[in-house]
Amino acid sequence: FTLSGAAFSTLTIDASPIVRADAASLASIIQVSSMDLIAAIFRRYPRHRSIIVEDVFPLMLKLPASKKSLRTFLVKKSAASSRTGDVARGPPTSTVDDHDYIQPICALTLLLIQSCVVMPSQDDDEQMEGAEDSNDSWALKDDHSGLQGCVAVCNQFTSQMLQRCARKGEEGGASEFRPILSNLIDDLLLVRHLPEYPAAGMLLLYLSHRLGSDLLRASSAAKNQVEATYLATAMDAFGKITSAVAGSLQRNRENPFKLPESMNLCAPSPE
Repeated sequence: FTLSGAAFSTLTIDASPIVRADAASLASIIQVSSMDLIAAIFRRYPRHRSIIVEDVFPLMLKLPASKKSLRTFLVKKSAASSRTGDVARGPPTSTVDDHDYIQPICALTLLLIQSCVVMPSQDDDEQMEGAEDSNDSWALKDDHSGLQGCVAVCNQFTSQMLQRCARKGEEGGASEFRPILSNLIDDLLLVRHLPEYPAAGMLLLYLSHRLGSDLLRASSAAKNQVEATYLATAMDAFGKITSAVAGSLQRNRENPFKLPESMNLCAPSPE
């Protein structure tokens, strides 16, 4: 894929305010357009999705690693500084306290997962009728939820990411992917409640399931069969996810959602 390869390469451009101070800089515009192009290719050609997902991991090692260049994708503005409330994308032009940012590679991963959503099939007859006009009909077989493609991408991404983190020292690469996993989880936790990124919750769910399974498997395995550093990374990542979920549940219990009184008056009676 020449197009997707060229689009992937634009994400290695440093779009931090040190390099590009303008909010509408060319680097930011190119990166956002490239991400949209990759997501369109990913949605249009489901047979090549696994190849595109595999191309994401070598790209992670080429991205800017400095703290100021790591997160340049603007996902929302804080309540104090937001004027419109809309999600904007671009390099930061003010302090970190005014905006929230994630890594472009994390935003791309979420876009790829969300691009796989299809209209759920109702029954066999409607599925056969839609298959005649759909180029992606092979991927919709028995997909009654419309999320079969999203689940497949989450499974592949989670499996490959943790496999790279679990490599032993002589195999190489694990020490580079473990901080990437930690940064990815931080970004997913930041956007998991935003309606623009519903895939964040799904990806966190699959990551926590796989991390929990690896930790349980390691508890009964021999010491030399599992990399000790990976176990520490898995425990840290699993604890980070579960503590964030527990914190959200605690806040919801202390501050339950209540409908305005006007809506309660307009609600129909249970009779």
